[in-house]
Amino acid sequence: MGDKVQCSECGKVISNEIWFVSDYLGVDKFCSRKCIEAFFAQSIFIDE
Repeated sequence: MGDKVQCSECGKVISNEIWFVSDYLGVDKFCSRKCIEAFFAQSIFIDE
């Protein structure tokens, strides 16, 4: 353990721990709930 990953929203380097969301596109990792919400708020309208 202890791998470093980048937050999918802000790019901050984080420990590979709690914040991750997987969906049909793969796995995104986030440093905070705020980044999760911002990321999905942007991507919500893509598949029209």
